[in-house]
Amino acid sequence: MSNIDYTILENRIRLEKKHFPDGMTSDMIQLLDTVGTMIKDAYLAGLQEGQAEQEWNNQSCLGYAILAAEKMKWDETLTKELVRAMYRSFDFVTLNEAADAYRGSIY
Repeated sequence: MSNIDYTILENRIRLEKKHFPDGMTSDMIQLLDTVGTMIKDAYLAGLQEGQAEQEWNNQSCLGYAILAAEKMKWDETLTKELVRAMYRSFDFVTLNEAADAYRGSIY
């Protein structure tokens, strides 16, 4: 049983105890089964969409750099130099190497 299935089951038991303390008919059971399935499908769709939107890419990284430069009120020339230097680094530095450089920096 997956974590989402377990969570849905736990919540279903709480709902049954709270709203149907005297037991449930087969129609009520079927309704809760349907609602549980719909909640799981919606959760998984949102999870998949969220993961797809959060995939790493170089354009996102450059966008962060541009936004930071603008926030710091850098002029256009300095921002272009930063973006070009970063862009060239993408070809020669792996994601792990870049993360290590950040973690090992004073920043």
